[in-house]
Amino acid sequence: MLPFYLIKKIPPLEKKLKKMYLQRARQIVPRIDKFIKKSDRVLDIGCGTGMISRTLKDKKGCKIALCDVAYNLMCDTYPVIIYDGKKLPFKDGEFSKALVIAVLHHCKNPMKILDEAARVSKKIIIMEDVFTDWFSRLVTFIGDCLVNFEIHSLFTNHTTEEWLKIFKKKKLAVENVEEFRLRCVGLPFKLAIFVLSKKI
Repeated sequence: MLPFYLIKKIPPLEKKLKKMYLQRARQIVPRIDKFIKKSDRVLDIGCGTGMISRTLKDKKGCKIALCDVAYNLMCDTYPVIIYDGKKLPFKDGEFSKALVIAVLHHCKNPMKILDEAARVSKKIIIMEDVFTDWFSRLVTFIGDCLVNFEIHSLFTNHTTEEWLKIFKKKKLAVENVEEFRLRCVGLPFKLAIFVLSKKI
């Protein structure tokens, strides 16, 4: 796969990919913007190209901070805070909402990211690829590798039910669950959005 720094050197390819990422963001944002208010301070953890944050900010007008473990050259709209992937450089409860959009299955220690998201925010909005059979798992894996120009483990995705068990163990209250389908790079993805808050 072509790394992002090389893509920047091929303007027609960069333009096509930006269009693809923007189309993806426009399918995702209507699913999450109903949980976000203009007054919210939002943290986008694992922001990637920044397209979701840009689309969300344009629609809601809320304040959004972006962070990731590395700077993605396709992200040219916002400053991105780079961190070590372990401890977020923010105070406890600094944000009203944290976005963790298609991030956890890429992480070496997804539970640590989940803990940190809960620490710095009052509510967490998570979106993850989910599946019900081996064919769906394979399609999700191939499509995800194509979209992100990387190969990760085939076994890091979970079903909706498995995620719910994980959230319960983490003592996170599930306020909303929604499954939906999205098309990207010509492939169908089944996704779930979870809105979580800390149990008191």
